[in-house]
Amino acid sequence: MSKKIQIRAFSVRFFSLKPVQSIIFDLDGVIIDSETVYYRINENTLTHFGINYSLELKRGQMGRKLSEGVDYLLEATRLVERGVKPEDYLKVYKKFYKEELESTKGAGWPLLYGAQKLITHLHQNKIQIALCTGSSSKEFPKKIGKAKELIEKMSPIVLAGDDPEVNEGKPAPDPYLVTIRRMSLHKQNKNNNILVLEDSLNGVYSALSAGCRVCWIPQKQFYIPGELEELENKIRREDDENLFEGRINSLNEFVPEKYGLPKC
Repeated sequence: MSKKIQIRAFSVRFFSLKPVQSIIFDLDGVIIDSETVYYRINENTLTHFGINYSLELKRGQMGRKLSEGVDYLLEATRLVERGVKPEDYLKVYKKFYKEELESTKGAGWPLLYGAQKLITHLHQNKIQIALCTGSSSKEFPKKIGKAKELIEKMSPIVLAGDDPEVNEGKPAPDPYLVTIRRMSLHKQNKNNNILVLEDSLNGVYSALSAGCRVCWIPQKQFYIPGELEELENKIRREDDENLFEGRINSLNEFVPEKYGLPKC
């Protein structure tokens, strides 16, 4: 059953937004082009069980831990009422996942436009950059493949999929709160001086709930025309603390100087 996520409230009397000190990246759909692959995997898996996958199901699943994403799908499609258990779904899912991964021949999923340039730029300018992903420790090395050297410029790297300190995945704030606690600058920073780059709605709400500023980078292919504008307006209406920074199409459109960071 889905839970309503409350965006953590901070009184505007106690701070004013300052230049960003640190950036936390999501991985899937922000740095690597994996969401299209996951769409195919889940589409094939649900077809096996006689269910059609949809954009609505995809969006509800994006950003979650694998286990929580599977629970969501089984409930949303009512497969759970037919006696399909998470382990039944995962058995089929892992077969298709293995096929997709083997097709990369060890290279992992490709980098998205602008990722290499921005991450390298921030690292060279000694801006703290961290990673917070719903991936597990087992799948993470395989999916990043040749991007390993780039990803290792980030610290900390939080794999919320099986991190013992992450009790609940996105859209709950836990993944980002754990990441912030492990960041070397977090004691000097307020959470609202940390910017999160996210592609999923679950991720956006997770970061906002943790008190972070958020730039949304949705992949248009997972939304129908006009839907992104409606969702962006909804986020703004619910964002009482003005932490939502808006929407861009890719990391290539990210403007560091807008946040007081060195120009790229």
